[in-house]
Amino acid sequence: MEALVILAVIFAIAYFVGSSRNGTSENKGREAIAQEALRRSIIQSAVKVQFDRLENEINAHIDTLRKKYQMLVFTDDYGRENKM
Repeated sequence: MEALVILAVIFAIAYFVGSSRNGTSENKGREAIAQEALRRSIIQSAVKVQFDRLENEINAHIDTLRKKYQMLVFTDDYGRENKM
C-alpha cells in the first residue's frame, strides 16, 4: 500500500512539473506517454499488492482449503468433475 502512495506522490509531482512547462506538441506527446506509463505502473503495483494479500491468505489456510475441496469435488463415472 505504501508503494501505491509513493507512486501517487510521484505522479502528482510529475503532473505539476509538466504543467508548469511551456510545452510543444512533442513535449505534450512525451508527457502523455510518461503519464500513461506511470498510470500503468500504479495499477500494476495495486494489483500486485492485492495478489500478494490473496496469496498470503491462501497459504495460511491451504490445508483447510484442500480438505474442503476434496470433500466437495469428485469425478463421476463418466470422468466429469462434479462440484457441489
